[in-house]
Amino acid sequence: TPAWEVGTVTQFNEDSILRLTTRIRELMADQGFPLTRFKIKLAPEAGGKTSLLVEIADPGTRAKLSRVRFNGLQRHTEKQVLAYLGIEPGATFTGHVLRDIYSKLRESCRFWSYDVLVRLPSLDSRRYAKSADEVELVISLAEYPHVPPLGELLPEADATMRRAALWLENYV
Repeated sequence: TPAWEVGTVTQFNEDSILRLTTRIRELMADQGFPLTRFKIKLAPEAGGKTSLLVEIADPGTRAKLSRVRFNGLQRHTEKQVLAYLGIEPGATFTGHVLRDIYSKLRESCRFWSYDVLVRLPSLDSRRYAKSADEVELVISLAEYPHVPPLGELLPEADATMRRAALWLENYV
């Protein structure tokens, strides 16, 4: 969703500016720039309208995946799961990558539960050193023991249930 719908009426009080700032920060992080420095400015226009201007002072560096740790692996190796997810240290990290990880874990039907923790650099002196390339993932998994491991086909009954669940998720 956009930070602000063009043409809609909004207030520009302290709370709304904070919400806009938060949304813009989320949008920039989603593009792989979690430590972007920017300012919001309001530009009055004719007819009582106001434009929202976002002035990017420093986009920072692109977020890079520096490390991936796993908790709970018993049947699979870290290498197998990394290959299945299609991620590796050094790759660019964006919101799309995170959504893709969740999607692949869900669609694999190999895990009872899964959680992905994203650790960004702290906002200390590293922020000013532009070192946003230190994104770390911690992936916690509870493996389901009654299906074949990643890389092997699911039994037909499980594959049918998987397709039905994905259909329900997308169309209901």
